[in-house]
Amino acid sequence: AVKQTKLELRQMVDEARLHEQLNNVAKADPKRLKELEAEIRAADKQKDKDCKGMDKDERLRLEMRQAFDIFDMDASGEIDQLEFGQLLRGGALIAIPRDQMDDVYHQIDKDHSGAVSFDEFWAWFHHESKKNHAKSTLTVAKIMGVRERAQRMLLKESPNLGNKVERVASVRVQAKAAEGDPSLLHGVLDEGDVQRVQDLFAEADDDKSGHIDQKEFVSMIKRMMTEDHEKPPSEKDLKKAFADADEDGGGAVDIDEMLGLYAKVK
Repeated sequence: AVKQTKLELRQMVDEARLHEQLNNVAKADPKRLKELEAEIRAADKQKDKDCKGMDKDERLRLEMRQAFDIFDMDASGEIDQLEFGQLLRGGALIAIPRDQMDDVYHQIDKDHSGAVSFDEFWAWFHHESKKNHAKSTLTVAKIMGVRERAQRMLLKESPNLGNKVERVASVRVQAKAAEGDPSLLHGVLDEGDVQRVQDLFAEADDDKSGHIDQKEFVSMIKRMMTEDHEKPPSEKDLKKAFADADEDGGGAVDIDEMLGLYAKVK
């Protein structure tokens, strides 16, 4: 239960951050957003013409490929747990309760790589669509509206626009900060938490530079998760976490940045 709560908290933080980034790019470049919306509408109409007479399974695979690529925000060719949750958001694709999302994701991840490829996703969805005839005619347009598709495309084109958004604190951090507890660092970390992070950081900092690089960061997180009897995140998620912690973009994380990251997911 604790593990699931932590996962849901991380997802809530990342979802909130992405939502703010999408709004940010829309405000930063409204002209380009309108252009992309027009391009999407034209492409949808052309696709409908081109796909007339196409086999249903072939058409469905085409639509799911496009949906998959839209949610693959870093264009890695795979979707992580957050992206998978967003893809299923609202139940247009498949309705899965949030507390079951983790188990379903790991069932789809057949090679246990920590990320889901399109082939893995398609094999799962194609099987599930056979149980519900309405899913066999699903299109990208039914999964996501034109505006959000355009926002996502714009964010991929201009990622720096989205990065101007302020970092979003977790629900627990916000709650503790609101309580105004002066004994808690970042509103959530007590003395024991701080000491633990400092000790692990010191061990990971092999050259005693006061900073840890990505390799040292990954080693530290894996040890922390092992001590908590939790499965370490995928390499993809660890890279994203490192980028999140490296607030100044210097390619290394200091103890203050590490404590700030830990506070968000504790």
